[in-house]
Amino acid sequence: AGKDLFAKTIIEYFERVPRELWATMDGRALVVLYTSAFAAKWDKELGGYTRTAFAKRFPGESVFIVADSSWGEMGQDRTTEWGSTITGAKLFPGVAQIGAGYNDSPVPGRTTPFREREDGNYYRLSWQKAISHKPELVLLETWNEMHEGTEICQTKELGLKYVELTAE
Repeated sequence: AGKDLFAKTIIEYFERVPRELWATMDGRALVVLYTSAFAAKWDKELGGYTRTAFAKRFPGESVFIVADSSWGEMGQDRTTEWGSTITGAKLFPGVAQIGAGYNDSPVPGRTTPFREREDGNYYRLSWQKAISHKPELVLLETWNEMHEGTEICQTKELGLKYVELTAE
């Protein structure tokens, strides 16, 4: 039942997005998984199970799974790791994950470490490390997590600064 729910969640997402708007890698629908802490009793067959269920719903299609390292081996195509907003670029074979900084101090009860943005320099350095790694894929933490102070989208305070740094 858990595997069905996992695969169904991915399938239902892609059912709602027109095929021409799917993010893809190697012609396959791109699926990026956050940490495994939100899943219980998963096993190494989860990736294969998900691929089979996806292909049944979308004949001729498949998924390209990028999983956080906490998943171990679950049949993913690439591995990444969350936390670059605090500790810097995370570099894995074929993948780099980067962020702009972290400050969730406005959220009651949070005691997460703070990572200064350094007027964009932290993000620039992370991009430089990612580019020199020559990955197939760069993952950005995060587009609009305003409550964590990790956003790179346009904001009232910073305007388009991080969008422009990304383009640069």
